[in-house]
Amino acid sequence: MDLLKPALLVFAGALSGFPSGALAAVIEAGQGTPNPTLGAAVRRAQDGDTIRLAAGTYYECAVLTQQDLVLEGAGPETRLTDATCEGKAVLVGRGDRLTLRNLTLSRARVPDHNGAGLRSEGRGLTLDRVHFENNEVGVLGGPPGPGVILVQDCVFERGGVAGDQPTAALAIGEIGQLRVERSRFEGVKGAQIVSAANETIITGSTIATGVEDGAGAAVQASGALQLTESTLALGPNPPPRGAAIRVTGSTVAVRGTRLVNTTGQQAILLLNWGSGTPELSGNTVSPSDTAVSSAGRWRYEAGRFKRTLSEEARHTAGAAKRALKGIIGR
Repeated sequence: MDLLKPALLVFAGALSGFPSGALAAVIEAGQGTPNPTLGAAVRRAQDGDTIRLAAGTYYECAVLTQQDLVLEGAGPETRLTDATCEGKAVLVGRGDRLTLRNLTLSRARVPDHNGAGLRSEGRGLTLDRVHFENNEVGVLGGPPGPGVILVQDCVFERGGVAGDQPTAALAIGEIGQLRVERSRFEGVKGAQIVSAANETIITGSTIATGVEDGAGAAVQASGALQLTESTLALGPNPPPRGAAIRVTGSTVAVRGTRLVNTTGQQAILLLNWGSGTPELSGNTVSPSDTAVSSAGRWRYEAGRFKRTLSEEARHTAGAAKRALKGIIGR
């Protein structure tokens, strides 16, 4: 028996190195299963499990706190709709490394008009063949810090909010990387992709904007941006300054991308408000439009400087007020 102990210890160590999903459960949910609702399945699920939701329409929302959880449907006909949790979203993803696959999230509405199909609050997210339809926001979130959000073969359609403060189909915070692959954005009011990720990589996608007055740009990025082999369509309403892409980061590359402009006004493929020189190659832009421009950069820089001074003044005033309160209170 003593001779077996080393082998058993090695085997146990090997198992401990497996990802949590290696020994995870598959939980069937929906009509005809032991879990007729998504909520019932979520309550049973543990870290690393897969919830397999049958085709059907579910007037439910859910908060997903498990790590490495997979929620998959049977295709677009698996629909979660007309319900939001915590005044935020149809699905609130709080666990790390969440995967959503083969389902539709639709009709998210909340009082402050940023109801999302998905509110992402964990680190790491994969969206695979998810259809976001008629939400105020498609995906909102991404906590600051390291992490990757991968959006592949997804559709963002209809919904959104245009105007002075437009919402976006895909609004991502200061994460490590956002990747968008082979996805389609169309008919969404407001903006399409707004990313504060350190790096945003978009490839093989179609991004259309301009459904209503107050539409945003197709892509807005404040970090590094790589956009390749995609189509950006503007119209009938032009985005601000007629720009399909607006960047404020220092590293930008746009390659093999086609600009389709049906606004009736001159358009700009790339509005560069960053400090670097962008790389453009193999793009298709009509002779009446402009490939790249930095128009308005000085105004943007002046506004940013003014905001910085204002924030510093508020901070100083607050510190002085607290110090004075401490003196008087002695």
